[in-house]
Amino acid sequence: MRQFLVPSLILSSVLLGGFVTNAGFAINAPGGEPQTLPHYLVVPGAVTGDRTTGINGSFRLTQSSAPNGSPNYGIPGDQLGGACIIFRAQDLRYTNMAQQVCSTDEQCQTGEGQGYCQTSTKTCWARPIADPDPLCKKSGDSNPPQQWPVGQDVNISENPIPVGPYSLQPNAQAVVVALTRAKPSHKLKGVLTWGQPTTIP
Repeated sequence: MRQFLVPSLILSSVLLGGFVTNAGFAINAPGGEPQTLPHYLVVPGAVTGDRTTGINGSFRLTQSSAPNGSPNYGIPGDQLGGACIIFRAQDLRYTNMAQQVCSTDEQCQTGEGQGYCQTSTKTCWARPIADPDPLCKKSGDSNPPQQWPVGQDVNISENPIPVGPYSLQPNAQAVVVALTRAKPSHKLKGVLTWGQPTTIP
């Protein structure tokens, strides 16, 4: 397993409806033998920029042909998914959410924004709810859904995203979370992968 994914793969019931698992699985052919299928994983990039010039983030779709897939390497999909930039709840001044000790995303839903539980630290992260949302880029934003090219970095925004409207606390932390969508027929609906947090100076 790629080392950088060990701490970043988590469960997410908010975005994925509770269908994510980090258990391995096999795709069986009619004869019972595992099939070699393309497995995709949307990998988060870093948050870049600062509060003066604005911030941005990126993601990249990777492909694996492992005969026995797992969410650590990718899942059978149609090259769909996306990513969002999120912040620690306290950095957005979401006081109720910041007080939560969480093990699920539902525990971070306090009405202050879209919450995410970082299970490794039991802390809530969040993004303000907006439509359209400059902090996210997802396949479902277009009709038909956008398929991402394999092996190419995709920016979340075409231009730096101003952070002034978010009233971020000093030394706020931001991270890219990336969602990989599975094929409709697959038992998983998707996998959420966390990147590495970045301090917003």
